[in-house]
Amino acid sequence: MAVSSTVVEGQNVLRVASIDGSRNWGSMEMPLYHYARLLIIPSTSGELNLEEMGPDGEIRYYNLGYVSAVHQYRFWKYSDSEGSHLLRYRIDDSYDYSDTIRIYVT
Repeated sequence: MAVSSTVVEGQNVLRVASIDGSRNWGSMEMPLYHYARLLIIPSTSGELNLEEMGPDGEIRYYNLGYVSAVHQYRFWKYSDSEGSHLLRYRIDDSYDYSDTIRIYVT
């Protein structure tokens, strides 16, 4: 299902996107040492903080810089270890997280 450029107030969108942008998913399976294209549509402006929980349970934090509300951003996620990777983000120190997506690396 494609994600439109409009969002519900307070909703942070995070999806795995096809290369051409025509399809989006909440989860995917991919081979080791490849890239997944992520679609990010923040509901508010501020610093985007991405969190990733790896297969070993370790949580990694990435600050992706300043983003503007309701703009679309693309981000490449590299698959560096096998297993289930869960990702979500928030803007600044808000408790309004995006949906959690799952990338299963084989």
